Amino acid sequence: MMRSLIRRCRQRAARLRLKRFWRSDHGVAGIETAVIVPLLLFVMLGFTELYLYLRTVSAAERVAFTLADTLGQKASIVDVNTTASANNIGTYWYAATAISQPLDFQSRGEVIITSICDTVSNNCQNPQAIGSVGSTGTPATLWQRRSPVNGANSPNQNSRLPAGLKPSAWPFFSGDSMIAVEVFYQFNPFLMSSAFWSNAPGVVTVYEVVFARPRKTPVLLTSS
Repeated sequence: MMRSLIRRCRQRAARLRLKRFWRSDHGVAGIETAVIVPLLLFVMLGFTELYLYLRTVSAAERVAFTLADTLGQKASIVDVNTTASANNIGTYWYAATAISQPLDFQSRGEVIITSICDTVSNNCQNPQAIGSVGSTGTPATLWQRRSPVNGANSPNQNSRLPAGLKPSAWPFFSGDSMIAVEVFYQFNPFLMSSAFWSNAPGVVTVYEVVFARPRKTPVLLTSS
C-alpha cells in the first residue's frame, strides 16, 4: 500500500515538473532575439542598398537631363577638354561630376554627347534649314564626343543609341535636329550584403539617356 502511494506521488510530481517545464518562459526572449534580430538587420540592409541604387539612378537622370537641357540652348561648343571657358566641352564633363554628387562620377562615370541632324534637307551642312511639318527627315550623327576615361573603374561604354538615333515615337521632320546625352555609371548594388552573400551579383552599369531639341539650330562643335 505504501509503495503504491509513493509511486503515485512520484508520478504526480513528475507530471507537475513536466507541466511547469512546458509553461516556463525562461529563455524565450533569447530565442526571439536570435531569430528576429538577424532578419531585421537583413531587412535594414536591403532597404539601405535599395536607397543607394535609387539615389544612383536619380543622379544619373539628373546629369543627363541637365546637360541635355543646357546644350540645347547652345548654338555651338568648343572641342576642348578643359574648363577654361564655359563654352568648352570640358566644362560639361566637369559639370557632370559636380551635378552627380555625392557619387564618385569622376572615376566611375562617363558621358557621351551626340549631336543629331537631318540629312534629307542637308541640315548637317546647312544649319539654318527650317523643319517642314509633314515631311519626314532622316537622323544622322553630326558629331559625338565622350568624356575622358579615368581609371579602371570607368564604364568605358559604347553609345547605346538606337539604330535610328532617336526614340521610335519621337517626331523628326525635314530640317530637324536634336541632342542626345547618355550617362553611364559603374555601381555595385550589393556592396554591403556581398559580405554575407558569396554569390551576389557584381558591378552593374546604370544607364540613362535624355533627348532634347536645340532651341535654334543643330549644336555645332568647333575647334575654337
